[in-house]
Amino acid sequence: MTLEEFGRATVIAHSDPSPARERVLRKYAERGVALNIKVSLPSLDGVKRAVERGMGVALLPRRTALSEIEAGRLAATLLPELRRPRDLRLVYRAAGNFGNAAHAFLESVKTLRLQNPPAS
Repeated sequence: MTLEEFGRATVIAHSDPSPARERVLRKYAERGVALNIKVSLPSLDGVKRAVERGMGVALLPRRTALSEIEAGRLAATLLPELRRPRDLRLVYRAAGNFGNAAHAFLESVKTLRLQNPPAS
């Protein structure tokens, strides 16, 4: 599905401001593509229920709709143009004893980071 195809559908939006919502709105504005938001609801559960009732489509993080997707009440597809890399951090106790497996894992991660420094 393209941005244009999604934008032409009746869109049910989550009304709470968020960086993700702003990023999507900015992407549509930059492309000069209309986004047909007909309903804005204050909760993700409300958005999912509206989609289940056939009121429109929504853009949600997959993890928020896993049970509905697995139960077959909702279906999901990707919008590749909205995908973005995520910065993840491996966090661990700064001091303390690690088991052999944990120590080996941390050393592997450190080696990979040295071989593949983050892009600036």
